[in-house]
Amino acid sequence: MDNDTFLIMALAFMCLIGCKQKGISQSHDLGVAPSEQEESVRTEDSERLADWFPEKDSVNHDFVLVAERLWMLGRENDNTNIYDYDYQMQWQQRCEESLMHCFDSIHPNSQLSRYEKADSMVNVITRFFAEDADDSTMGMIINFDLENSFLMYKIVAMSKEILKYEKSFDKEIRKWNVLHQRMDDFCCGIVNLDWFGGSGAGPVSLATRNAICNDRIADLQKIIDYYSDDTVASSWSVESAMSHFQKALEETAGKIHSSKETDMFDDKERQDAYDSICHKVLNTRPLLMKAAKEWIETRKGVLTPKSDSQHESSGSVTSEMLERMAKTIEESLSEE
Repeated sequence: MDNDTFLIMALAFMCLIGCKQKGISQSHDLGVAPSEQEESVRTEDSERLADWFPEKDSVNHDFVLVAERLWMLGRENDNTNIYDYDYQMQWQQRCEESLMHCFDSIHPNSQLSRYEKADSMVNVITRFFAEDADDSTMGMIINFDLENSFLMYKIVAMSKEILKYEKSFDKEIRKWNVLHQRMDDFCCGIVNLDWFGGSGAGPVSLATRNAICNDRIADLQKIIDYYSDDTVASSWSVESAMSHFQKALEETAGKIHSSKETDMFDDKERQDAYDSICHKVLNTRPLLMKAAKEWIETRKGVLTPKSDSQHESSGSVTSEMLERMAKTIEESLSEE
């Protein structure tokens, strides 16, 4: 791909994020019930989710409005608060109200809980946007970015459910948020180096970010099972899983470090840009390792056995998550 094409793709991606940031002020004005929205919103605001998905909007305007609220995750302040515990809880509560009203408008006599209604609605909207998805580079960027908001909603909603079992789990969530940010920084940095200058960098980076979210969702489901006193088995100990995690981290960083030892580009500006990303990734590695250790220690204090059957389970839950994250780190660097 030539430099002009790369610049066009980069500008398009920046435009996407910019529109989301500018649109947040209008997003706050969304009523709780999508059906109460005035149709003027649809035509007067060009920087809305409907503008990116006109076909979807024509099929189901209410779904697009609800999805837009989720899509605005972290846009008030240039994503700086996306990993903030208090912000996440407030954002999830606002989204839950919209999701519930949308669900109730379709199933007015349902006896499902708030959590079940909202979760069901997220699943429906996820499938709605996945149908006939645009497979172009920019289309994948938009869809992966939207999917991330859906996944992040599930993470926060599931975390709130766990807080009903164990109030001290908020400590784990805060430590996870730090670890999550470090995982995003490291793995997406690796992708951007691996695909440097290529149009695939955007979609693959966002897909990697979503893989980390899916790892966490699987982890939270295991924790819900754990607190429900269901059996959670794993062949890995926390120590062996942590060793695998550390090995994956060091080997992946090592491959990047070896590529940094020699110049890869004749153009100095491109070389400097590559070196800058490389430097950031290598500096993130020890921060990621530190965050993982602190997260593990917090989990030990939170996932305390409450019955005889849970004595083996608490370590199993953590070791399985470490194994998933190790695999995600390994897969962030493509094999050639």
